[in-house]
Amino acid sequence: AVVSTQSTGGAEEPYITACTKLEVAKQNKYFREVIRDHVLLLGDMISDLAMGACAQYKEMVSVGFCRDPEKDGERYAESFDVVLAGGDPGFEVPSKILQDIIT
Repeated sequence: AVVSTQSTGGAEEPYITACTKLEVAKQNKYFREVIRDHVLLLGDMISDLAMGACAQYKEMVSVGFCRDPEKDGERYAESFDVVLAGGDPGFEVPSKILQDIIT
């Protein structure tokens, strides 16, 4: 699936963008057929949670990066397992979750 007509500097198709990542994942055998024990899903949009539906897993933890907690905090809290709020929350919390999963 071609999702962009802009020059990619040698990148291969399909080009993955914020708007097309779900469709690309749905078409990818790796996402559909490989069964994982754990998935750590990171997203900055609630629609990113749909990526979890493309994978087969036993357990998933979702982390949402909410840029505007006053406006969107409640929706993110209802949707993601963990919500990191504000401008640049960093990756300390997702890194800790990942370490807990793999140890």
